[in-house]
Amino acid sequence: MCKMQDCSLLQYCLSEERLENSQVDARLIVRMLIRRKNGDEVKAKAFNGRTFGDLMHHCDEIRAIHVMHTLIKRTVVTEVENFISSDLLVDDEELLKYFGKKRTNVHAITGAISCEHLGSALYLGLSAHDHSCAPDAHIRIRGRAAVLRSPNVGQTYSDKLTVSYALENMCQPTKQRRAELRNWFFDCRCKRCMDTEKDGYARSIKCHACSDGLCLVTDESTSLTCIKCSAVSPVTVDKANKMNEDVMKNIEILNNTKDYEKYAVFYKETAKILSKKNLPLAVLAFR
Repeated sequence: MCKMQDCSLLQYCLSEERLENSQVDARLIVRMLIRRKNGDEVKAKAFNGRTFGDLMHHCDEIRAIHVMHTLIKRTVVTEVENFISSDLLVDDEELLKYFGKKRTNVHAITGAISCEHLGSALYLGLSAHDHSCAPDAHIRIRGRAAVLRSPNVGQTYSDKLTVSYALENMCQPTKQRRAELRNWFFDCRCKRCMDTEKDGYARSIKCHACSDGLCLVTDESTSLTCIKCSAVSPVTVDKANKMNEDVMKNIEILNNTKDYEKYAVFYKETAKILSKKNLPLAVLAFR
């Protein structure tokens, strides 16, 4: 069940950005409808045998989010009808399936360095690849071409290779990554998300009692104990979690304001408590 106040997908659907992108959604859906009319849903196959009929649409999940479902009908359906001729028209439920297929399988086209969102595309073959927060391959888009690459020497192609669906969020702790990935209607259970110890390091704080100790911060933590000297930290779990969240929020603000002097001061203060292995702190330092 969707908790509306926590649903990042719903927040996106209600945003101005989402409304501005309705024409982009419509154009992609229209191209899929044209393929449907031409019989390409089954005939057209990607390099790995995947067809348009194989694409998941998650209609049940979309219908469960009533506000989102209503908004789709008001924006995307209207835009699609403005683009196509009567012989391509389908009923609202069928159109919802095509919206779901686009929403679930589309790839973002971003700048090579800035990660700025430039557009969207649906690559049929590459959409077969599942997500992992520790992927063994990644997708590079050059112009209209998309290339699947793996850092593993000698790696041959397999549709079992995993990629990241949210590459820009890979430096976030597990809780934040999982929240973002619910945009694709699943709870990530990859090896990285299931590694609570590694996530504990990613959110860790310094030990107040010894010079190089640290306390892991996990969802199961009730108190914070140094893994080296066993001293219990005076910092509460709630405070440690809030500090991690504050760092991530400030990183977003920094991306927009570029006020580096202000964040240098913020970094120095935060680094007094968060450890050198803390992932949000490391990202802030990199920025």
